[in-house]
Amino acid sequence: MLSAVVFNNILYGIVIGFEMPVRLVWLREIITDKKHITSAIGMNQLSANSSRILGPLLAGILSKTVSFEACYYTNVVFNLLAVFFFSLSSIKGN
Repeated sequence: MLSAVVFNNILYGIVIGFEMPVRLVWLREIITDKKHITSAIGMNQLSANSSRILGPLLAGILSKTVSFEACYYTNVVFNLLAVFFFSLSSIKGN
């Protein structure tokens, strides 16, 4: 069990290492007004860091009140919602 947790954390670190720079480049493509780019980057970082606090909090509550499986199912639902909302967005080409 411990080796699976270690493997998942290593894999997560690798994915985030590629995902965050891509997200910042994508953010620059979305924000057309350059005076709002610093606010957009700040809000992006706020959402990323608040999810690091709220995610484990919600997982602790769910695992204590329901089950560990509920944590994984909740994570799947939120990831699918994120994919759905990203698929709705469009970036205009130059």
